[in-house]
Order: sequence, then C-alpha cells, then structure tokens
Amino acid sequence: MVKELFERLFFALGKKVYSHPLAFLSITVLLTIVAIPGLMKLKLDSNMAALLPDENPVVKNLEYVSDVYGGLGNLVLVVRGKDPEKIISFLEKTSERMKNHKEVSYVEFKKPTSFFENHFLLFMETDDLQKIFYRIHHKFEYERKKNNPLLLDMMEENDPGLYFQDIIKKYENKYANGRSLIQKKKDDQFFNYYYKKEGETYTFAAFIKPANSALSVKYSRFFLNEMENISQSCRKNLLTNEMVEFTGRYKKSPDDFALLGKDFTRVTIVSLGGILAILLFYFRRIRSLVLLIIPLLMGIVWTLGFVGYIFGTLNLITTFLSSILMGLGIDYGIHLILRYREERIKHEHNKEPFLIMFSQTGSASFSSATTTAFGFLAISFTELKAFREFGIIASAGIILILIAMMFFISSALVIFERKNIQLSFNKRRLPEFLWKYPRVLLGVFAFFTVLLFFPLQNIWFDYDFSKIQGKHLRSHKVEKEINAMVGRTQNPTVIIPASMEEEKIILKKLNELIKNNKDNKKFQIHQAVGISTFIPGDQEKKIYWIRGIHNLLLKNGKYKKTLSQKNARMWDKLYQNTSISSISEENLPQSISRAFRGVGDQKEKKVILVFPKSTMVLGLDWIDYADAIHSIKVKEKPILAASDEMLFAEILKMIQSEGPFILTIAFLSVVVVVFLGFMNIPQALLVLSPLVVSFYWLLGFLGFIDMPVDFFNVIMFPIIVGIGIDSSIHIYHRYKEEGDVLKAVSNTGVAVILSTFTSMMGFGALMAASNAAIFSMGSVALWGLFFSLVTSLLGLPALLLIVHTKKKTGKRHDKSVFSQSDSQ
Repeated sequence: MVKELFERLFFALGKKVYSHPLAFLSITVLLTIVAIPGLMKLKLDSNMAALLPDENPVVKNLEYVSDVYGGLGNLVLVVRGKDPEKIISFLEKTSERMKNHKEVSYVEFKKPTSFFENHFLLFMETDDLQKIFYRIHHKFEYERKKNNPLLLDMMEENDPGLYFQDIIKKYENKYANGRSLIQKKKDDQFFNYYYKKEGETYTFAAFIKPANSALSVKYSRFFLNEMENISQSCRKNLLTNEMVEFTGRYKKSPDDFALLGKDFTRVTIVSLGGILAILLFYFRRIRSLVLLIIPLLMGIVWTLGFVGYIFGTLNLITTFLSSILMGLGIDYGIHLILRYREERIKHEHNKEPFLIMFSQTGSASFSSATTTAFGFLAISFTELKAFREFGIIASAGIILILIAMMFFISSALVIFERKNIQLSFNKRRLPEFLWKYPRVLLGVFAFFTVLLFFPLQNIWFDYDFSKIQGKHLRSHKVEKEINAMVGRTQNPTVIIPASMEEEKIILKKLNELIKNNKDNKKFQIHQAVGISTFIPGDQEKKIYWIRGIHNLLLKNGKYKKTLSQKNARMWDKLYQNTSISSISEENLPQSISRAFRGVGDQKEKKVILVFPKSTMVLGLDWIDYADAIHSIKVKEKPILAASDEMLFAEILKMIQSEGPFILTIAFLSVVVVVFLGFMNIPQALLVLSPLVVSFYWLLGFLGFIDMPVDFFNVIMFPIIVGIGIDSSIHIYHRYKEEGDVLKAVSNTGVAVILSTFTSMMGFGALMAASNAAIFSMGSVALWGLFFSLVTSLLGLPALLLIVHTKKKTGKRHDKSVFSQSDSQ
C-alpha cells in the first residue's frame, strides 16, 4: 500500500535524522545561505504585460508599438487656480522648457483649432459646399431684387438670410469638440486651451508625450521626476496659491507600483503578526514559537531564492505569495510539534515518539503537502504567465517549506532532548461530546446544504477588471476628470499601418464600423484618427466650389452693408476661408502630424489612434473593444495594434477560457493523489466528501452575501480545492493509525484547528491590501478554508461514526468496513 510505503520511507529517513541531527540542521542553514543571493536579486514588476507570456502576440505588438511610437499615453500636467492668465503664462514657460528635454517628444496645451477654423470648408462634403454656394447665391438674388425698383413688386419671398449653421454644426463635434467653427464665443476667450471652469476655479491641462514607453516603471518614475522638477522650478516666480499636479499613464504607473509595495509590506506584517499571535496564544512558550518560525522563514527564503534564480521578478499576483505560504507552511510544523508532544507524554524514551512523529505525521504531512501542491500546480496549466508562475512558485514553496519544517524541527527536537532543554508538553484535546450525536450533526449539515441551494442561484460574475488598479488613488481620479474635460481617454490604441494606402483602408473600415454601430451600446470604439483624417478627400472638386463661393462673395460685396452684424461677421469669416490652398501631408501643421508619427529613427512610420468610449469599464467591454479592432483586416491579414485595453482583454479571455479547465485539473489532481495515498476507492471518497461539501457551501455563501466571483478571486478556487483536503487527510490518517474515530479526532483536532487558523490568517491578510482584486482573493480563500475546517473536523468524524461499526473489547476501538482491504 502506498501509505505504508511512505511511512517506511519516512521511518528510515527519521532514523538518519535522529542519528545525525547536526548534519541535517546544517543542510537547512546551507540551503538558506545559497538562497539569499537569489532573494536579493528579486524585483517587483507591476507592469500588466508581465501577466502574459513574453511570446504572446499582444505583448509582442505592445513592445513593437512602444519602440516605434514611444510612450503609449501621456503624462498630464494639471494646474488649478482662479487666475487663468497666470496659469497660461506658467504653462507657456513650463512647456517650453519641457520641449527642450531629451526625453520629451512634444508638449501640447493648446488645441490646433485655428487650422480647422481656417480650413473648415475643405473638411465638408462636396454636397454641403454646393448647398452653401446656392444659399449665398439665393441671398444675393434676394438683395438684388430688393434693391431694384423694377423687380420689387415681383418679390414673393421673405429674406432668406445668410444661414448655413445647420451644415457647419455637422462638423463641429468631429473637428472642434462641439465648439463653433465660425466664431468664438465672447465669453470663451480661452477657446484654444484644454480647460474647464467650475465656479471661480479654472483647470488647465498640458499633455506631455514622452519619447519612451511606460512599460518600465523605472523609466516612468524617472520621467515623472524630471517633469516635476521642471514644473517646480517654473512655478516659483509665476504661481502662488495655484495647485499643480500630474496624472496620466506615467504618473499612474509609479503610483500603482508604490501602492503594490505598500500592500506587500502591510499584508506581510498582518500575516506574520497574526500567525505569531495565534501560536503564542496556544503554545504560550517562546521556545515553541521560535521552533516554528525559524524553519518557516527558512522555507520562505528558499522559495523566494528559487523565484529570484528562475524568474527574477514577482508580478502583481505572485507578490503576495509569501503571506499565503506563511499561513500554509506553518501547518506542517504545528502537526509535527503537537504530535511529538503527544507521543512524548506516552513514552519515556525520546526516540520512539520522535520516529512516530517523523514516520506517521511526516508521511501524512507529505500527503497533505502533495495535494496542496497539485492544487497550486493546476493553476500553471494556463498560458497566463501570472497564474502559471503563481502555481509553480506556490507548489514549489509548499514542498520547500515542508522540507525545512521536517529537517529543522526534527533535528532541533533531538538536540533539545540530548541537551535536556525542556519543551512544554501540556496536553490539549477536543471534547468528544462534539460528536456524541453524529446523525444530528449530519442532519444539520444536510439542512445547511439544502438552505444554500437557493442563494447558489444568485452567484454572479463581476467583469470589472479595473479593480486591479488603484482607482482610489488621486492620479486615477484626476485622469478620469481630464478625460471628461477633453472628451476622450488619454490611452488610445495605436495601430501601425504598413503604408499610407493601408492607413486609409484601415481608417475607412473603422469609421464604417463606428457608423454602423452608432446605436449599439455594446460597441466600444469612440473615434479613429490618423494623418489622412486631416487630409480631406476630393479636394479638387471642393476647391472648385470654394472658389465659386469666394467669387460670389467678391462679386456681391456691395450687399455686405445690408447684412446684420452677425451675418456680416459670417461673411468675413467665409471670405477669409475661401482663400485657401489644398492640404497635404507636407503642409499639415506639426501640432497635428506629430501625434501620428513615430519617434527617433522611426519618424517616417505613421500610426492610427483609436479611442475607446469613456464609459468602457467592464471586462466584457474591453473584450468587445479588442474584438472590434481585431475584426479589421487588410488583405485577410490582421492589423498591428496595441494598447492597455487590448492587453486587459487578452488576459480576461484567457481567464474565461482556461478557468474551468484549471479548476477541473485541480480537482482531478487531488482525487488522484488521495486515491494513490489509500489505494481504496471508498476510503478516498470518504476523505474527499468534506471537500465537495465545503466547496458547495462556499459557492452558496457567496451567493447569500452577494459577493461576486471575479477575474481574480477565481484563482482561489483551485487553491481551495488543494488546501481544503488537508484537514481530512490528517484526520483520516490518524484514524487509520488509532483505529478509533473519537480518539483520532480529539487528538489531532487541535492541530487541525490551529493549522487551519494560521492558513486563514495567511490568506486573510490579503484583505489588508488596498487593492480591491487582492482583497477579493483573500476574502474568498478565508471563507473557503473556514468551511473546509467545519466539514472536515465535524462532518468527517460524524460520517465515520455512522459508516463504521463500533465494538468494545476491553477498550474502545472501531472496526473499519475497509479492514479487509487494509490487511492486504
């Protein structure tokens, strides 16, 4: 039998440890020394691209676009105050200095409205120019008749006026953000700036385009510091009480990274502090506490050293593994020490209790660690790099901590005994009356199982992927405000066409897509623009009609004095704008073209910018947005596009497609390991039954408290499957050893409770994080472990008492219905 084989192997290993404790203790110290350099080289990587495999096409596109276009998104300088003239002076001086910085591509704080105002006729459709021509002609015909006495009696119409605002209005939202293309409002003297006014406070924004990508947090921090230093030096002589702050991707990236570091520190402190408090409360002896904490920290160092040597970085998900592993890893030490303490009371000589502890509890701990490791390892069966690394690191960490616990604690116990260093051996057992009425206990379980069926139907999935970001941070809130102010997001998708011709094809397809889905609320593309957007088509025909309008105005100049003041201004503006030449890529203003060109030696390359709708929040929105862009093909080939939104969409689609598979693999792995451990199907089913019930309870409870499943806490499900079986394995192993249900559970129950509480503390510490995604992971794991404890500690013994026949022959023992199998 596999169980007996492992017990014999651990018994033989235990004898070696007992004979050479210093040698095995030295091994743990040596491994710690070897791991420290790997730990020291470990870095945190808050880049979202680190969650996907390096070879993923979305990541490759993102890297290529960053090389060609430089920074995706902007650093935004925001200034608030009551004196707009002073703010504008500050922006002019600051932008001039920033533009001269080698890391800055350009700075924009004024809109290129004059270009559109001067060329607005060229951006109209030819049919609309014809309408304007004939309306002007109609007006002049009216004036000619009115001023001719011979024709005055023939007039049967009212003054048509010089009106074509209905035509111009069609183009204002497209080219002037809803502002007038003909004349500035008298009360809007800052029309050309990115600004808003609330009460007496003005808010102005300047957009700083870096020459390099924000994929590197280190570079983002450097760039932000450089720009902050420039703004700080400029404000000394120009601003007094005005507020200056930054937002945008190059501000949010360092902020998110700093938040990640703070959360890591907070979670680690809460986890370690909580575990120490639980252990101190139970053991009440510093010596026992030290005996557990030292190998735990050794195992953590080994794990992080392993990560440093193999991966080199921790991502947004794996950053918090040390907290989880502390809660899980301490379990094995608790079981070992409590078992040794229990056997030490029974036996006068210390070798026998030591070997019982090492062989019996050691093999049970190995079985438990194996199932947990397989639960974690199941997560690695995914293309999602973050989850794959999480599974590999966690599974390796569990085994490494188990090794550290077994070698260090067992060696230390032998040394303590030989040097007469006493440990406290007061015995604590669970009261047997808890299982006095097993049928009643199972009846209560059945009642809750039925009761939780109804809220089970209320489970819902939260598609808000943005919770992984620090939405509560000031920089995130200010960016949202600026997006609303300028009418678009600051992080467009960048498409790199192979040629100008390809750019026109892509833009045509995108604009047709936008037009065809204007009433579709699920469609998430707001606008697509490129250099060709600002080069009107059919210019030869349009200029013909524009010159016709010009000649018409010139020929009928004598009628201008008959117009109202408003129409006279309209006349002047039209006349001025009819003296224009065609627009080409060469004479397009730099203030427009620079936003669509590459940087450095890639300036000849052009890009298309696709802006998502500002209402795009949910993960499904991002997926719809990415799918819409991916649907555009040129000559049956996909286009080269990249953005944060497309990166997020790729992550979400992977989680959606691979989540059920990972959970299935985790459960099957646990089933196989449990079966191999007992080589008996009925016994394996008994051990697995608490896990199935506890997982069902967890889902029902989530529905009851209206807590959604999301893209992040779903990773906890396969982990709970791997961990939730631990308590049942320890209890059943002890029952097989003792032959008595109540004796087994009352003896090992304390260790099960203590180890589960420390695991709950390790996972529960994640709830100390300010990151909503990490918080939800901790919350789900906490409840999952609690339900697995209840079903294993109360349900499994009750089930065993009913299934098995009890006989009394001098002393109480249980004869298993599986005894025939056991004896074989």
